[in-house]
Amino acid sequence: MCLFCILCSFFWEITVKNVVNCKGDGIKLHTVHIDREWGNTMFGMVENYSQMLNRIAIFTGITTFILALILTETTPLFQDLLIKFKDVQIEIMDTKVSIVHAVIAFLALLISRIFKLHNIISDILKIRHKFDVQYILMPIAGEVGFALNETKIKNMNIKRKELMVQVFYKYASSTNPQIDKHLINKALDSWSWFWVLVESFFFALISLILFIQYSAPATSFVAIALLLDIFFCYLLYGKLKKAASNEIRAILALPGADADIRVFLNAL
Repeated sequence: MCLFCILCSFFWEITVKNVVNCKGDGIKLHTVHIDREWGNTMFGMVENYSQMLNRIAIFTGITTFILALILTETTPLFQDLLIKFKDVQIEIMDTKVSIVHAVIAFLALLISRIFKLHNIISDILKIRHKFDVQYILMPIAGEVGFALNETKIKNMNIKRKELMVQVFYKYASSTNPQIDKHLINKALDSWSWFWVLVESFFFALISLILFIQYSAPATSFVAIALLLDIFFCYLLYGKLKKAASNEIRAILALPGADADIRVFLNAL
């Protein structure tokens, strides 16, 4: 059984059946049947961090698979690669696909899931950092009557992670929620789709560079896809701000929460 199938089974609850392995010059054909829980992970409401990571990785795999299909049709480098492995295929959901497309997609999926690619991108661009400070910590401080100045905001940025644990995740954790869990799930779900778009943008941007290099006809298509990605990220960002505001209101409605939060903010 190929490494691809083993890893699929381990990470994504895929059942691998009907593995045919012909030696010599014969064709190696692997049939992969995808478990129904894949569908729930992809489109069901996200209820915890692990489910969020799974959704992001799956859609990253799908995005890179589509990009790989386009690349092998329009760029000489990937066309040569496809010809070399033209007799090696796997079957997914009754559809035969080249091992080249599958491996590219699965490598992207693994990078997404194991290394949490969206976190790396977020750290570089400070996406989550800015959101936490601007739309969670500063509004909470204002609601509990904590006066902010330039020095305190600077310290808030430095101690962001510690403060988020003490004044937000203490109440809005998916594993031990003190507020309505539905509010937390809605926020996680929205963040999962946002990170799906961020990782898709990353791989599409790399593909666009290759398309431009080879003057591929798909350049305009991918460029438009990137613009749409940015547009939907913008729309989702608005939902994320609203979700954070709803969680903050729920936290401050808890008895004694405002006083506890002020204690931690006073340390700034």
